[in-house]
Amino acid sequence: MTTNSLAVQGNRATARVTSRTNLVASTTDTTVNFYVAEQPSTTYLTTSARGSTSSPSLSVARGPAAARDQPSSSGPSLPIPGVGRLPLPNLPGLFGR
Repeated sequence: MTTNSLAVQGNRATARVTSRTNLVASTTDTTVNFYVAEQPSTTYLTTSARGSTSSPSLSVARGPAAARDQPSSSGPSLPIPGVGRLPLPNLPGLFGR
């Protein structure tokens, strides 16, 4: 099963999913790129799941748009293993704010 550029739109954010999943072999290669309304053409966050569907390898990486956000000691952020703290963009209604 293949999905190319499936878009899921939310409140001021979009996720684009690309996935190749083999149900017979129980494997997946899935990538989800997140874009925020402030910078809609630049990836904010990329997540991926690769390998066996029962125990895939998961990864998370900052995109160029997230790199522009400077961490703030007072602003909200997400702890991401292997990446550090990812500052949340200032978008009303996104991420429960």
